[in-house]
Amino acid sequence: MSLTEEQRELRDAVRSFLTERPGAPWSRFAAELGVAGLAVPEEYGGAGCGTAEVAVVCEELGRALSPYPYLSTVVLAAEAIKAAGDPSAMARLLPGIADGSVTATVLFPDDADLTLSDGKLTGTARYALDAEVVLAFVDGELVEAVPSSRTPHAPLDQTRPLA
Repeated sequence: MSLTEEQRELRDAVRSFLTERPGAPWSRFAAELGVAGLAVPEEYGGAGCGTAEVAVVCEELGRALSPYPYLSTVVLAAEAIKAAGDPSAMARLLPGIADGSVTATVLFPDDADLTLSDGKLTGTARYALDAEVVLAFVDGELVEAVPSSRTPHAPLDQTRPLA
């Protein structure tokens, strides 16, 4: 796939940031480059771009072996929120994702034993990435989960952060 001029500029900006500021916090990466809001609709504070621009950022993050929560927050959670189509959830969650002030993750049915009864989510998720917002697919519905406890898993390489 050949990149447009704008996509090449995006790639170069992300590559430069990751090279020059490898230890910068997620909020700074997201805010300075605006990459967390690339695929978020403009009415929720995003840029309204498509998957091609998101893929450019993903490729550069992979190239640098970056621990930023881009995949879980921007690719999985933001897309799940948009796909669920709940206007109040989009208005509440997407602006924080777009400006980088919120990280998010999604639990999938294969990795969790969850039930939804009377509006209360119960059960256990074997694996959940660390994030301020945890979403779960339960009975075909996307719901917010409030973890009661977490057991962190250590990476194999203790010198590299895990995201």
